[in-house]
Amino acid sequence: MKQSRHCNLEKPKWFTFRVPFPSHSSTPITVLTLRRSSQLQPFFPSSSTQSGFSVARKLDRIYLDTSAFMGTGDMPEKESVMRALVTQMSVYPEDTVFFINAWCFGWEDVIKEVARCFNQPIHADRYKRSIYGAVQSDPFMLNCTTDDPTVTRFHACDRYNRCEVAQKKEVVQVVMVEVKSAAWELRHQHFLSTLNRAALGEVEWPRTIEVPVARHSPLPELQQLVKMFKPAALSPNTLIPHHQGMDFMVFAELLSPAISNDTYIKMIAERDQYFTSSAHFGPEWLSAARAIQSQLSALFKAGLPAKQLSSDPYRPGVLGISDAVSSTQTLSGAIKPHPSQFAKSESSHAVTSEPSQSFHRHPAGRLKRKRAHSSYRVNIAHLSDLAKFQ
Repeated sequence: MKQSRHCNLEKPKWFTFRVPFPSHSSTPITVLTLRRSSQLQPFFPSSSTQSGFSVARKLDRIYLDTSAFMGTGDMPEKESVMRALVTQMSVYPEDTVFFINAWCFGWEDVIKEVARCFNQPIHADRYKRSIYGAVQSDPFMLNCTTDDPTVTRFHACDRYNRCEVAQKKEVVQVVMVEVKSAAWELRHQHFLSTLNRAALGEVEWPRTIEVPVARHSPLPELQQLVKMFKPAALSPNTLIPHHQGMDFMVFAELLSPAISNDTYIKMIAERDQYFTSSAHFGPEWLSAARAIQSQLSALFKAGLPAKQLSSDPYRPGVLGISDAVSSTQTLSGAIKPHPSQFAKSESSHAVTSEPSQSFHRHPAGRLKRKRAHSSYRVNIAHLSDLAKFQ
């Protein structure tokens, strides 16, 4: 985060703050912790209207992890989900072995909650424990895990190289999923029905427990974080290729409840400059996209994930906008860049991405998969050309 130049300093400075692990999540607890941080107090806008009392420092820009900000306005509340998880796990027989499939950072709250409620350490692989040990702001993260698989029935070791205990067929897997509240209620009720029947001996115990915990912050959490700081500008850190620019197109609109009007105008100007100067898009694409911007924003605010807007499962990049917005002209060819253009190298004004490659996660090579071309980074070097909008 960058300090504003109006602070009477000779040169702008970069500030790095420690935030609770994981750093890419802005859950309510994390936001509350940031709010209480003594280092960040000068950057919070005041609610006071007294004359002479103003913000000492204002952030020039916040770079947001936008991996999951579209279609995530309706996610289950994490704390209630955690309570439900440990309650369900406690119904199983006391000798049940659980494998917590925390294969990606961002799900550490699940590990800590299970360890706390069952008063047992969680077996984790050496790599995870080395990362947990480096998190000085949360010593419990390391203390609640162990490298001995024989002292616990809860495991979070590497999913491709599990310990012998976690490889047994009767192991119950705890799997994190990303699902909306409405869909989760239906799935959860079905699971509880099966769990109750298993407790009565009518059916076998379910071997999978789903937990709706997002790895990345959904839109409401991002809005809460931005509203707390009121920065002068925002930039998306990550955009999804198959959205084909639509996520950047509605970025300012979706964050508008948390920013000032001046910030919104600045973000729109930067967005338009980016699309106009990009070889992937261009002025015609921007003009066509503007025509449906309000419809797009309404769809994504309603919590419709982009993958559900496509009528063709083999072409998720189409987004199905012409199907979802019946009053809008068909957009095929009008606002879609040619798919081959995404493989080309770009200048500093455009988006860069690396080609996908195969990789082996198992020494024997039997567990091989393709790395998904899931996201690309926005090269923001072009922002230096936007001095006229400062």
